[in-house]
Amino acid sequence: STFHGNTGNQDFLYFSFNMIDPKIINEDYFNDAIDFFKDIMFNPNFINNKLDMDVYNLIIKSLINDEEDASRDPANMQYRLFLKNTIPNSPLISTRVEDIDDLISIINNIKPNDIIDYYYYMIQNFNRGYAFGNLTDDNIKYILNAFPLNAKEFDNIYALKENISNGEKEIISKDTSQSYLHVVYDINNYNYQNKSYIYTVINDILNNENDGLVLKVLRKELGIVYNAFASCYNMRGFLLIRAEIDKKNKDICLQGIDEIFKRLH
Repeated sequence: STFHGNTGNQDFLYFSFNMIDPKIINEDYFNDAIDFFKDIMFNPNFINNKLDMDVYNLIIKSLINDEEDASRDPANMQYRLFLKNTIPNSPLISTRVEDIDDLISIINNIKPNDIIDYYYYMIQNFNRGYAFGNLTDDNIKYILNAFPLNAKEFDNIYALKENISNGEKEIISKDTSQSYLHVVYDINNYNYQNKSYIYTVINDILNNENDGLVLKVLRKELGIVYNAFASCYNMRGFLLIRAEIDKKNKDICLQGIDEIFKRLH
């Protein structure tokens, strides 16, 4: 599978591949599986260095359908509105589409050669790879020979401190009856390189499945949410608590969040 992710001020494209341990099924298919994965990565479906337009058009249709579904999903809609109003100048949302017409406009401005050129640019900018599992020395050697990649020089300090907007914002939508409350905290003296472990620990304390403070206070004790969680945006310097509430419980939810941080201290 492939996955695109934005981390700090960098964009990454991940290729990942999982297989059942050949020893479990008594079939020595390891080398063939690695060759198959290599073929997927390095031999894209370019015909005479041109896109297969039938496949391309199917992908475009799927993108548009996915965006139409996302635009009708209240959970997705509220997250986009949260980003747009909390960190309006962030690269985290600079490439996010506004609506279907915006997506179609972007697609229409992409030329097939742009995609081909980007593939070659991307594949030549290898950063790092990982191999996990019940692997022998021969397995590792085969992987290294199959993927003779050299890591490019890379700036590993890519955390990006966001500029958080001030004030309270209320957005009313007729498209949903659900209410979402977001409370955002700016991390003072932000330093990802030296303090990232602190941010991770705080996130775990707030979200621990058994006794995390967020659900313990808001659901078990106050009984005002079905779902709530904290997200410490380690690479971006802010912390968020999000709660799905009935709007009449907004004030008591805010008091509950204050209580969460009192206990955290």
